[in-house]
Amino acid sequence: MINSERYQMHHVQTYITIIIIIAYFLIPYSNSFIIEERYCLYFLLQTLLVLKLFSSSNIIKYILLMCLVYLTRLFFLCREENQPQCQDQFGLLVKLNDNDQSIIYLAIVCSGIFSIGLLTRRNYYNFRSSGIIYIISILSIFLYWIKFPYSTLLVFYISILLQICCLGISRTHSLFILYPLLIFVTGYKLSLSITLQASIYFVLSQILDRKQIISLQNILLLSLMGEYFFYSTAHQPVLSQIRWQAAFHGQSSSDIIDSFFIRGIFVLLETFSNQILNVIFLKYLDNNKHQLLTNVLCLDCWKILMTSTSVFILRRHLMLWKIFCPRFLFQCVAFIVKYIVVILIPRTLDNKKLLE
Repeated sequence: MINSERYQMHHVQTYITIIIIIAYFLIPYSNSFIIEERYCLYFLLQTLLVLKLFSSSNIIKYILLMCLVYLTRLFFLCREENQPQCQDQFGLLVKLNDNDQSIIYLAIVCSGIFSIGLLTRRNYYNFRSSGIIYIISILSIFLYWIKFPYSTLLVFYISILLQICCLGISRTHSLFILYPLLIFVTGYKLSLSITLQASIYFVLSQILDRKQIISLQNILLLSLMGEYFFYSTAHQPVLSQIRWQAAFHGQSSSDIIDSFFIRGIFVLLETFSNQILNVIFLKYLDNNKHQLLTNVLCLDCWKILMTSTSVFILRRHLMLWKIFCPRFLFQCVAFIVKYIVVILIPRTLDNKKLLE
């Protein structure tokens, strides 16, 4: 009797997962869904987490995960089409703290707690030297945020270069390089979102069963997270809402970084930080010869195919160049960035040990 109920429950979950996939693929075919895509993806993601909650023994951790995902809504940004009716949570957060230093200290505390958690993982002895460099890079960012008068950015750039050298000999973890870079280019206000995303992935990595990691629900969940976190970092697939100021951190140190190429990389890192973090944790979770990573990338390819098909079908739509084409462009660039990160970040044994 119990086995029969479990079998029926499994079938129900499979059907609901398929419905979520269909809804995920149908979003590009409606301009209303695209305009409110952040809420559509949020609903699909939370629905999938509820499904996994009912079939898991880690109920408390799943509830914690759902609460953390809910907090990411604080960083939603309204599209131009939504205003002035739309209530812009991130805009309100910025306005309330423009003349207040409390958000800087909150960002420092959150980033510090995350860094302590990262550095105190087991097997940290494998990364002792790069861990010290990581601490220096994080502290230099904190000093830059509070406008410390000395050349903190020079120290930060040197520490990142040293971490890249350590990565070349597999003696560092990719998060030691990318987390400081991401909170630097996003700024102290959005660094809270980056820290929140990384925390969500950490909690998720403790819940998922590694022996059954290759499942339809897990593949869809990780693909959805990569897509949803684009919106939870206060982004929209609109060219006019790209934050170009990410390229111009530290104008006083323009003699150090004065390259259009480097500044372009900063903009890409800031805009597609969601996909970069997604790849890092996909590589950590993928202990089955990259099958999980390959499946998630395949699902992303299908999503791009659906988007391109929608652009073709709706090529005479009034909002083609305003809504559909920019979204298609953002998805293509996001996939390219994601694939480049997949190639550049090695999946070494040391990388895995740090998070165990």
